This record gives sequence, structure tokens and C-alpha cells, in this order.
Amino acid sequence: AGAEDFYCKTSNAHIRLTKLQALSGGKLEAITSNGKIQGDGLKFGQVFCKTCNAGISCSQVSCDSLEAQTSNGRIDARDCAASCLISLVSSNNSVAGEKLQSETITLSTSNGGVSVRDLSGSHIALRTSNASITGTVRGDMREYATEGKTSNGSCNIPNLRYPDQQK
Repeated sequence: AGAEDFYCKTSNAHIRLTKLQALSGGKLEAITSNGKIQGDGLKFGQVFCKTCNAGISCSQVSCDSLEAQTSNGRIDARDCAASCLISLVSSNNSVAGEKLQSETITLSTSNGGVSVRDLSGSHIALRTSNASITGTVRGDMREYATEGKTSNGSCNIPNLRYPDQQK
């Protein structure tokens, strides 16, 4: 199906979006209070998903920006590419990303872990409190300036920054 902008909202039901695309870079917005959001095969300029008390899962999303926000729910994103931004934010649950590609990638949660596999981006930020961060980033370690810190645990990420590092 094709549309310029697509907006859907519900209070207590699941939202499932499959193989939708904008005619020319429009916006997709999916909002629910107590239902899961699932998006597969989406092609829009902007994709925004927000829920409470449920999870969000996205796969094969192609866009300029992908933003997903939830509380009390897990976020899973797989095989997603965004030219500018991928932002996945949860609280009280985990965030997972696999094969994500964007200029800027941010995965953030509290009271849940962050797990990633095969990320590619120039600016990658992974944040959590009260849990671990694990995973892999695509590319040579020498391409990246890195910073790792913790307030109550161990960290094996070195703090490295050199003038020729682009990521």
C-alpha cells in the first residue's frame, strides 16, 4: 500500500504495520497506550512509534529517521536502515538492535540491558542503568573514538580518541 503520511492511534490494542511505504518520503506515526507495535517492511521518510506498557518490534525498515519509545516494554529492531537517525528508547525493559545502519544510532534504557549486533554508524551511543551493554559494531576498532564508563560495575571499553578517527 502507498500513502503520503500514515497515522494510526489506539488505546488498548496491538498495531501491526506490514509492507507500507510513502509515495514520496512521508511520515508514519503509530501510537498506542497498552498495545504492542510491530512494523515490518516499512519505507517512509520518518517513522515514529510510541507506546506504554508494551513492546515495539521493527524489521526491514528503510527511512530517514526511525524513532521508537516505550516504557515497561522491550524494543527490538532488526535489519533497519535510516540515513540520519535510529533512536530506540525504553524504560524498565531491554533494547536490542541487530544489523542497524544510520549516521546516528542511539539505544537507551533504564532497568534493562542493551544488546546489539552488527551496528554501522558514525555516531553510536548505547546507554543503560542497572544492566549490561553487550554486542558488536561493524568496522575496524581503529575507526572509532570510544568512551566507556560505569558507576557500579565493570567496563571493558577503552577510552580512545585520536584526531584521524571519523566515527
